[in-house]
Amino acid sequence: MDVLFIKLTGGCMRPLLKNGRIIPILCNKKIRLGDIVLYKKQNKLFLHRVVKISSQKIIVEDDCGITNCVGVSYNEVVGIYPTFFSGIVGFIYHIITKNLYILFRNFKNFFIFKNLHKYLSILYKKALNIFIIKKA
Repeated sequence: MDVLFIKLTGGCMRPLLKNGRIIPILCNKKIRLGDIVLYKKQNKLFLHRVVKISSQKIIVEDDCGITNCVGVSYNEVVGIYPTFFSGIVGFIYHIITKNLYILFRNFKNFFIFKNLHKYLSILYKKALNIFIIKKA
């Protein structure tokens, strides 16, 4: 079995796989739901988790909920990343991790927006006071 080593760039498979890490890829084509696959699209390599399998293609997605699902033909698959978080364990891990990232991102954005609204309100009041003082 051939093994390929790649250096990761990007963070869409956090927290399991982080930017800059060097990982092994097993160049076999036995793919299960929940496996992490390396595939090639438009001469670029991508590493995402298998979320659906059909007879003609697989559907992959990142673990952070940043990218959309992508259809990948079996010919585009280079290999799989061997990890305990593969198969059904990997699929469950993906569902939990993705939803937590989305939840926390929405939670963070809610507070940023809420604070931004307060900040803009303060700026508006200050601008209004300056305008009223200059006018008088």
